Amino acid sequence: MKLHHRISFKKLIVSTFYALIISLLLVPAQGKAQWGGYHAFATDWEINLHLGMTSFYGDVTDNKNRIYNNSPFHRYFYEDRGLAYGVMLRKNMTPYYSLRGVFLRGKIYGSSDRYKLYFNAVTNHYYLGANLNLSTLMLGVDDNRPWELYAFAGIGFNDSRTWLYDATTNELKSTNGFGPERWLRSTEGMARATTIPFGLGFSYEIHDNWSFNVETSIHGVNTDRLDAYVSDDTKTEGFGYSSLGVTYHFNLPYELNFRRYPRTPRRSNDPAIVEYNKRRQVVMDTKANRRAARHRYKRPDRKNFFDRLRDRIRLLRRQW
Repeated sequence: MKLHHRISFKKLIVSTFYALIISLLLVPAQGKAQWGGYHAFATDWEINLHLGMTSFYGDVTDNKNRIYNNSPFHRYFYEDRGLAYGVMLRKNMTPYYSLRGVFLRGKIYGSSDRYKLYFNAVTNHYYLGANLNLSTLMLGVDDNRPWELYAFAGIGFNDSRTWLYDATTNELKSTNGFGPERWLRSTEGMARATTIPFGLGFSYEIHDNWSFNVETSIHGVNTDRLDAYVSDDTKTEGFGYSSLGVTYHFNLPYELNFRRYPRTPRRSNDPAIVEYNKRRQVVMDTKANRRAARHRYKRPDRKNFFDRLRDRIRLLRRQW
């Protein structure tokens, strides 16, 4: 039963990654209608700093890799947690998806009453990936929506160094990640393995250039030595990571655009126009106007899933 459970965990990692990649290949066709098939390189960048906790999935743990065990209602939620932090650089490509590059550094802990072992490890985790904007996909494009629900996946590398101890005597039993010195380094090289992370996130804009986000993810690592303990149960281990972050939105210099467009300010700074827009917003913000706006024509790229479904039903009725 244990062997079957861990093989399923590996299949879940791979299948989720492929599902998100296929979704990203299908979504850009919708994004081109909104963005004219091109989006400037220098605009819509983000840098994010995040801090969170890790939880280990593998051999040396009594966690059993169950969802309930990782909830605040179980004691394992408060045990064997490691602190981690990192930075993410993100480029918004269309309203539907964006690209991300992530570096994560932290500690991983695990203990097992069954094996009478415990370990601690340090890890450097870096990968390239993509975000799929679920809120835009389901509700349509809305430039004024302050929140975003998204899924993400990626592929990269995990460098780790591990110390495994006997839980009874505290004797060092095994280590991993003390390999030959690497180029331009005077210390022993850490153990490197490929990784496929995936997860969910939620962000909320608190200012024009600032937002905060929460993420939870699973990072599958293609090794059985993340805990320095090799078994016949599985060849894949990993860790979960839940974090809080703050994001700064910015644009690069206009000269970095590969294709130049004339600069057009989004809003006028003229005091009279600013005052007019404020009054217009108050006048237009009525219940009758909002009701009428729901029945106005919407461009196809701004329709959500339910709008498209309703249009499809109407078309079928006409054909019948």
